[in-house]
Amino acid sequence: ALISRGSHNRAALSSLAIPPPPPAQPAPPTAPQSGSELTALHAELAALRAETAAALRRQAQAEARGKAERQLLRRELDAEWGWRLQHVEREAQSALVRHLYEKQELQAKHHKAMQRAEFDRLDMLAQQEARAKVREAQLYGHAMAQVAKLKTSLSERSDGAEELVRLLNAQQESQVELEKLRASTARAAEPTSPADPATACPAPLTARASSSAATSSAAPGSASASEQQAEASRRPSAIETATPPITPPSTPPVTPPSSVPLPTSSAWWPAPTSSAASNLTPRRLAAKATAEAEALKEQLRAAEARAAEVRQAHSAEIAACDEQASKLRGVLATLERRLQQAESALRASRDMATDAEVAKSRALVERTESARVAADLRARLEQTTARLNARCPSETRTQLPAAAGTSHSHAASAHSAQHISAGP
Repeated sequence: ALISRGSHNRAALSSLAIPPPPPAQPAPPTAPQSGSELTALHAELAALRAETAAALRRQAQAEARGKAERQLLRRELDAEWGWRLQHVEREAQSALVRHLYEKQELQAKHHKAMQRAEFDRLDMLAQQEARAKVREAQLYGHAMAQVAKLKTSLSERSDGAEELVRLLNAQQESQVELEKLRASTARAAEPTSPADPATACPAPLTARASSSAATSSAAPGSASASEQQAEASRRPSAIETATPPITPPSTPPVTPPSSVPLPTSSAWWPAPTSSAASNLTPRRLAAKATAEAEALKEQLRAAEARAAEVRQAHSAEIAACDEQASKLRGVLATLERRLQQAESALRASRDMATDAEVAKSRALVERTESARVAADLRARLEQTTARLNARCPSETRTQLPAAAGTSHSHAASAHSAQHISAGP
């Protein structure tokens, strides 16, 4: 376009130009002969001077036209270069704004992804903490149930120990009674006088034996009551002096269990139910006492066997309770360790939640700042677009000053170089 405009201007100027004069012919070397020749020479000289002046004027006009053409071409080139420079600047600003927008969008997406990942991690930690709490509650309930079972077994063991103490007390009482019975049987087995067997009475008989003999003699079909009373009145002092009174044990009476029946006075001394009771001799009484002693021994052996079984059962229960107690101690120690781990994890999750809140607040601040920067960039972009729209290329060409010249082109090139060196 510029070349076509320049050629058009040159064609217009060439159409307006005056054709060049013909070359001047040299004068003949001969000298003038007369006054007419001198006049002709003077006229020819004036014509030559006029032609020279016209040629000088034409040359000056051609130089002026060339200068004006060069100035017009320079102005057109400057206008075209300014328009291209503005277009490049506008494109550079658009690319810069587009880059800033893309960078802001990428930052916003990155912040959203980080926040979503942080929230997912906190949710996972909360779920793990809830599951750990439920598991701890279950373990604590199981441990408390085991502790209740242990307490029950301990109470049963204490009850068994009390039962064992009662059995041991009953065994001691039975042993004391057996020793007394053995002593009385030994004293009853000694013969007093072989000459009078009918009236012979064992010296070591106790008051209980005398009373039983008296009651047995009072049965129907026996001797008269007066004779028995007289005989009893004749021998009480000897019986009482020979046999010391039986004192009950110092321990309080303990009710034996139903499975271990203790011998009663009726078992030791049979009640007089027939007339044959009056015919009991000391030897028969001694044999009967021995049989009763053997029965007591059997009962004591059975009681000792049952006590041994109870001891074994109690020892097994005690061992099981001790083993269960050790297991419960291990479970409680494990629960304490897990509780400590859960507390440490809870503290860590709380710290992480605090850090996440701080990061969230920082992200919100950065988001607000980026929104402000984006609004500022939009305002600047709108202002730049308005200025560029206000300056059209045709108006720029018409409004350029005539004297801008080379200085405007140098200033534009310097401005573009400064903008390119500054970078986006």
